[in-house]
Amino acid sequence: MKAKVIALEESTFTHSTHLVKVNNQSCVMRRYGSGTDFFIHRDVEQENQRRLESLGLAPKLLGINKEERVEFFEYIPGRAASKADFSDPSTLSKIIRAIKSIHSSEVTLVSQLNPFRTIDRYEGEAKRLDPSRMKNRSIERVHQEVREIEKRIDRFERPITLCHNDLSPGNFIMTPIGTVRIIDWEFAAMGDPLFDLANFLSTLRATSTNYLDEAWERKVLDMYFEKKRGREIVYLYELVARYLGVLWAIILEKRSDTDFDYFGYSNAHMKTCLELMESGAKDL
Repeated sequence: MKAKVIALEESTFTHSTHLVKVNNQSCVMRRYGSGTDFFIHRDVEQENQRRLESLGLAPKLLGINKEERVEFFEYIPGRAASKADFSDPSTLSKIIRAIKSIHSSEVTLVSQLNPFRTIDRYEGEAKRLDPSRMKNRSIERVHQEVREIEKRIDRFERPITLCHNDLSPGNFIMTPIGTVRIIDWEFAAMGDPLFDLANFLSTLRATSTNYLDEAWERKVLDMYFEKKRGREIVYLYELVARYLGVLWAIILEKRSDTDFDYFGYSNAHMKTCLELMESGAKDL
């Protein structure tokens, strides 16, 4: 988008995301951080966004300025989902229906995410950037467990569907008319919908959010599956999602200049990985 930003509105969402006006049109300007190009190919993201417009859940990508590292998106009026929303059965049902509409969509993206091959790539970069950290005994234990999980999941023919891959609470927008819209599709790709669901649950049960307890997690699974099998695979994928979070943070701790506690984030996810291993994931 070459048009000049002519007015900054009062609302500022985060340190990197702002509500602005461009040519008298309200839109969201997002500045993506340094070091993130390792995770996201911006040309691929732009093509994926074009394809996602037909879904009706994703905001339109209005423009991108690679030199300034900013993207402009359609502004969706509303507010980010709160902990109370996830505790309300009616609102939670809307959120789950939105996720299911993604996973049942016929939209096909140009990129594909296999969490195990992504782990291979992230581990390689983490070892290059912080070799001593990656020799940690806990990381080696989780690495071995993830490889065993891959073997177990490979016994099943898993479908490949549209996935968001970043279904964190703040990415659900509750609109004034009572609908749910989902933002921040930069990680979107074709993949296993149950990994996407497991990643969603892991963000809701993260130390920083703590939106769900075990009882409410079961409610989420009941709403999603409607008596179909697959819960056991979700439980296994949760450890995989957590480990990806560990590696993501280790990499960005070395690559990014964003003011964020990547060290604490990776440690929190590692702690949960070890707890999941100790508790014993449910057998398939």
